[in-house]
Amino acid sequence: MQRYYVPLTLALALCFSFTAEGQDARRFDAEIGHLIQKRDSLQLANPILFVGSSTIRMWQGLSEDFSEAPVLNMGFGGSQMSDLLYYAESLVVPVRPRKIFIYEGDNDIAAGKKTCRIMKDTRRLLRLLGRELPGVPIVLISAKPSPSRWAFQKKYEKFNQRLDRLCRRRPELAFANTWNIMLDEAGRPRADIFIEDQLHMNRKGYELWAEALRPFL
Repeated sequence: MQRYYVPLTLALALCFSFTAEGQDARRFDAEIGHLIQKRDSLQLANPILFVGSSTIRMWQGLSEDFSEAPVLNMGFGGSQMSDLLYYAESLVVPVRPRKIFIYEGDNDIAAGKKTCRIMKDTRRLLRLLGRELPGVPIVLISAKPSPSRWAFQKKYEKFNQRLDRLCRRRPELAFANTWNIMLDEAGRPRADIFIEDQLHMNRKGYELWAEALRPFL
């Protein structure tokens, strides 16, 4: 019987290019390439960086909402905490930001990841950023409630509690709670702050976020 051998370095590369859930960690390569080109063309000096999934990417009025400081939007839609970890060295570190706002975890939970797994990725990301960008403050934004994912309410709340607890233990971290302001009087996601897909926010929703996040600038 003929045997085939795969070099160890190739086998390891193939292994680590996939997340624990089997997703190809390089599936965003093209989008990340465009973001890096955008970053380099803007040449902002030590901006406030917003990075994360489509909730960040779709924030069209970010610069206007925070006109008091230079801000850079590097969101990439559909991403999870593990994806941001994978791309952080090429996407985040070269920005040399004065502060970082991170929104991840929303898609992780919807994809079936357990809170402990997401938190493990979060801690690994924070270790990397702490090593490469020492002293830079980081704001972790809570996972948001949305009508389309309301079935995951308890999981989102558990994740947010874990993020809050983590931030309370580390002076360079802050937790921005956007959950409560997005609920109506009945304790459900407000119907007037989402677009048709019932997942992403409309302009009114982003105005709420801007008000909630401004104190963290």
